[in-house]
Amino acid sequence: MTRSFLLVLFGALLGASLVGLKMGLGAREEARSPVRVSPSPAPPPELIAEIEGLRRELERARALNLAKRDELAPDPVASDLAEDPADFAGFSLEADPTEGSDPEPGIPWFDASALEREGWAAGEIRRIRLRWEEYEMAKLEVENQRARKVPGWKELVKRSLKIETDVRRDLGEEGYEAMRFAANQPNRVVLTELLETSPAARVGLAPGDEVLSYDGKRIFTSSALQRLTQGGEPGALTEIRVLRDGEERRFFLPRGPLGTRLEASVRPPYR
Repeated sequence: MTRSFLLVLFGALLGASLVGLKMGLGAREEARSPVRVSPSPAPPPELIAEIEGLRRELERARALNLAKRDELAPDPVASDLAEDPADFAGFSLEADPTEGSDPEPGIPWFDASALEREGWAAGEIRRIRLRWEEYEMAKLEVENQRARKVPGWKELVKRSLKIETDVRRDLGEEGYEAMRFAANQPNRVVLTELLETSPAARVGLAPGDEVLSYDGKRIFTSSALQRLTQGGEPGALTEIRVLRDGEERRFFLPRGPLGTRLEASVRPPYR
């Protein structure tokens, strides 16, 4: 009886072991098998058509907004100047494409005699005038294209800036200043008033000083000076050269606002 009982017990244990082994293998196979996900039903055609219609409406609205922005945008010349390669090279070009194209009554468009009185040779004056005429013609062409709203006129604005850059490089700083002087365009920046506690006043600048250069770059307009004070490392010691009573003087002040009022003026070229 004892033997029979042991055989029955052994058989039960063996059966339980086989069942457990089979269950373990089954679980392992299930773990190895990839999870099957039933595909999502396709959206109805009506919904697809509605979404496509909304997309087209958004594209049309975006195109209209871009066109309106171009029409209402300010003159792009001034904003392009900061990105112009010549500006980073120290060429502070002035922005209005019609600047100097409509002189005041009684004032010559280009006053060659004014340069003669300042001692410029006839050959120098003719070279300056020819380069000035090329630039003026480019500005007139830009204005004509803008008035006609010809596509791509902004590229013409950039081309006129490049012409001025080339003129300045060709004529040099003295010749370029002489060109602006003869064309009755501002070629000098004058300090008219100073705040008592301003950096300019603290270093000795005074009303009436004519700014020649800032950080080694010639200055011909107020906007050019302001752009340079806004660039570079704030607070860095920077040289400013001025003309006071016909004598050139140098000052050093922190880079940043000068604390002065500026006036663009037409003065004889500084040589």
